[in-house]
Amino acid sequence: MRRREFIVGLGAAGLRAPLAFAEGNIKTVGILLGGNSNDSIWQSYLAAFMEQLRSFGWVESRTVRFEQRWASGDPAVMRTGAQELEALAPSAILAVTAPSALILKNQTRLIPIVFVLVIDAIALGLVSNLAKPGRNITGFTNFEPSMGSKWLGLLKEMVPNVRRVGCMLNPELDAAFADVLINSIQSDASSFAVEVSRAPVRSISDINQVIESFSGGGGLITLPGNFNAINRAIIAEAAVRFRVPVISPFDIFPAAGGLMSYGSDPEDEFRKAGGYMNRILNGEKPGDLPVQTPTKFKLVINLKTVKALGLEVPPSLLASTDEVIE
Repeated sequence: MRRREFIVGLGAAGLRAPLAFAEGNIKTVGILLGGNSNDSIWQSYLAAFMEQLRSFGWVESRTVRFEQRWASGDPAVMRTGAQELEALAPSAILAVTAPSALILKNQTRLIPIVFVLVIDAIALGLVSNLAKPGRNITGFTNFEPSMGSKWLGLLKEMVPNVRRVGCMLNPELDAAFADVLINSIQSDASSFAVEVSRAPVRSISDINQVIESFSGGGGLITLPGNFNAINRAIIAEAAVRFRVPVISPFDIFPAAGGLMSYGSDPEDEFRKAGGYMNRILNGEKPGDLPVQTPTKFKLVINLKTVKALGLEVPPSLLASTDEVIE
């Protein structure tokens, strides 16, 4: 995935100047993230968000400033970050991933919140209505509940003889949304003739043990979550070492050596969040902005990993692949 260069300036001509510039004050935008600040992937996502804001005329240090809090996969650090951001009384907060959004939703009813990388906003209790979310929160979901069945079907198509499939998740970080996807996966398990189970991981040693336990006829689905994303390279390496096929929700996994992924485009989601943030900073209420669901999905396959696992991509699957990593 390419990194996006920061654009400096007032953006395209003819766009309405931000109210902050007209009023001579600086708006503060808080950002709460579950990942690591030194991860180039997360930085590229943030670059897309900030680039979109700049295209509307927002200039860092002149009309807007960003306050970032990174949790590095630690729920306690995330809660502390949410408290610190609330204390700053920012104009709005970008909540990245479901745990961040849930913490912030419970933290404040006054500060506008835009969330991204959230699975099912209604099932999680973030909003009760997608068209009219109300309160102080809106945003962008990245998966439908039926996505779980899609991952299972793609894994079965790649490895027809797979019989056991584990759903890898960190129960301390992912419990809030894991049931939504696992129920979807389990509901179609019998039609694919597979047995589905949870595969909890809390540490790197857990990753190796879990993946080894699925060697010899098993496969894994890495559920979306900060822990799996942070440790994607470790998961990919262990999967090859124990010859376990793994499908993931984000293309950062095959880019790190994983077998395959199917999901939405996170950068596109962050760009759209920049558009919503611009509207909120200019006075619109988040509760009046509908929660948007993903419209674009892509399938990515790493052919080097296919070969390392001793697999062959079925022609029908290869024909539907959006990106091939060689």
